[in-house]
Amino acid sequence: MEHDASDSGRRPYSNGTAALPFCPSIAWPALLTAPTPPPPGAPDPTRLYRALRAIVRTLLHLFFREVTAVGTHHVPLDLGGLLVAGHPNGVIDPAVILSRFPGRLVFGARDGLLKWAIVGPLMRGLGTVPIYRAADHAGADGEAARRDANARSLDALAAEAASGSFTALFPEGQSHDLAHPTEIRSGAARLYARALVLAAEAGRPAPALLPVGLHYDAKATFRSRALVSFHRPLAVPDALMVRLSGPSEATETRAAVQELTDLIEHALHRATFAADDWDLVRTMHRARTLIRAED
Repeated sequence: MEHDASDSGRRPYSNGTAALPFCPSIAWPALLTAPTPPPPGAPDPTRLYRALRAIVRTLLHLFFREVTAVGTHHVPLDLGGLLVAGHPNGVIDPAVILSRFPGRLVFGARDGLLKWAIVGPLMRGLGTVPIYRAADHAGADGEAARRDANARSLDALAAEAASGSFTALFPEGQSHDLAHPTEIRSGAARLYARALVLAAEAGRPAPALLPVGLHYDAKATFRSRALVSFHRPLAVPDALMVRLSGPSEATETRAAVQELTDLIEHALHRATFAADDWDLVRTMHRARTLIRAED
């Protein structure tokens, strides 16, 4: 879904949609439209899931002028996998991804969010799996229980990815106001490694690992715009896939997880056009699209 960039950045396109001010090569639909339906054979979202997702879209449409997506054709809905994304806008980030993802998607989120009024029941209804962060559960007495609970949560998310559904994590672990990713934690890599094992045990192909970029022209401004960009699945080297999914010593497994974490961090920097401020992000997004248009 790429178009030739215009010089003005605001002229209407021939299909009648308006150009995005900070990314003139991408046409924005006039309304928040439903994502592409999943292909035959993909897991079918339940009626409750579809209803709750419709509520999420409606709430987003009340705040944002437009929400759109690019790169949905990169999502292998017949395969399943793990989405990893930057986290620049709190609970809005999963809502934006969910609203534009063309199939069923299960998020992992810190357990405290599931206790919030309104948001909590909505997240639980969508199947969100709680993640128990050490920062939220300080104290040595409960550390073992927290780790056990986290292991069960990661196992549940990995099982979704291995079975052909999609799961999503924000590997930074917390939201922030920076225009580039902060420190990437190993949870996403460990989840993906576990999904590889479960998929192999079930005789299924390896799940995909997709970086996702989230962009807001003015994230705290009412009636602003949001863009979610689904990138190509991450090309994980075969040798690393074997190390992640095969039996090995603990030290080797940790090294493999760290190597994958580094790959995820690099991919997220590319997906979010890492920069020190949002104006530079907009410029980089436009330049990258122009370069692709000339290829």
